[in-house]
Amino acid sequence: MKSESNPKYKEYRLRDNPFPETATLEPTSGDARTSGEIFNDKIFAEEFDNLWKKIDSRLNLIYVTGGGWELGIGKSALVYNVWKSLKKKSDATAVYVRGSAKLRPSDFCNQIVAKWHNEGYLWQAFKNLLPSYGSSPNPKIPARNIASFLQNYTTKPERVQLSAFTYEREEKVAADLQKWAQSKDDGLIPEVSRAFFETYLSSPNDFVERWNELRVKGHDDIDFFDTMLKLLSLIQAVYHYFVIDQFEDAVRGNQGKNQLANFCSEMRRIIVSCAKKGTVLVTLHPESEDILGQRGGEHLIGLAGLDDRHKVDIKEITPDEAVDLALSYLRYFRLPNTNLRDELYPLDEEAVKYVRHIKGGRPREILQALSTAIEVGIESHCVRLDLEFLKKNHREILGKVLQDETFRTFKKTVG
Repeated sequence: MKSESNPKYKEYRLRDNPFPETATLEPTSGDARTSGEIFNDKIFAEEFDNLWKKIDSRLNLIYVTGGGWELGIGKSALVYNVWKSLKKKSDATAVYVRGSAKLRPSDFCNQIVAKWHNEGYLWQAFKNLLPSYGSSPNPKIPARNIASFLQNYTTKPERVQLSAFTYEREEKVAADLQKWAQSKDDGLIPEVSRAFFETYLSSPNDFVERWNELRVKGHDDIDFFDTMLKLLSLIQAVYHYFVIDQFEDAVRGNQGKNQLANFCSEMRRIIVSCAKKGTVLVTLHPESEDILGQRGGEHLIGLAGLDDRHKVDIKEITPDEAVDLALSYLRYFRLPNTNLRDELYPLDEEAVKYVRHIKGGRPREILQALSTAIEVGIESHCVRLDLEFLKKNHREILGKVLQDETFRTFKKTVG
């Protein structure tokens, strides 16, 4: 949703400064500059093509890496927008979670299950299995009443009025559903499927709380996740996509021989659970790649190597791509009914390419420098933010003193 206009930027025919002051992806920020709403897939055309080929091949694990750069190359923006596209698939689930130094693979499992619940995937699976249950011998909900149930509850309700469809108590129906599901797949953990059916037959919104309270001797959160994965496909085959952004932070947070071995062993168990059922897509930095190459990392990379088959490397953007990047943000924040000869106004092409040259083709740093350029331009009442403007305000905008040799190189190779 587009924000209200800030009169401060009217001189530049903009609703606001189009560029983020801090260019890090924050999907829930509500700010188009950082939420991932502004995205130009032409900039990552080669990487997009490579990534989609791997996704369509249904590889078990795909790494999105940053071409030798630790930060700011665009990995998060890429995987987040891929996830948004995957969400549109009608025959699949697609979940996006974010890693941190404190998280382990078991935490990812809990986040994924919560997302399955919150985004309606579990409710759809529940609805899919009811007709099959209704056709089983002596169901506790008659088949004709199941049809009425499905018509009445097209979306997940806060409460289910089960008494309208059966005389049986919720606990008895849930127990029978669990027994029926177990006959379809004896690999289900009974306590987990029972908790699922009990909450979804009464108060579906209580499921996550009930999930977090589950304790089953001999099993852990990854086993619980495996049961939910099986329930989702118990009747209708569904493919699953799991996008773990900032996975590199979790890897770095679990360094050390024993920690890394345990972390990678848990990730391996997730990958094995998802075999032929799902693809896990993660981001990595060079440091985290090196960590996975250490002792203990073989539990994961032995299953999916850090090789060309499993890895998509994000390259620095070109001068022309930097211009396209700037245009994407400017167009989004342009005042309505504005006709300009140059869509880059108040910037110009040479200035944007120079910023790219100084910032090494890293989108985050380019966007932040352009944000500063807009602010300095407004403050100094500069009409056009061209190369001369950048030279005059070089240190403030680009963070370093102008170097004649650097400028000559730019003019020779790009300008």
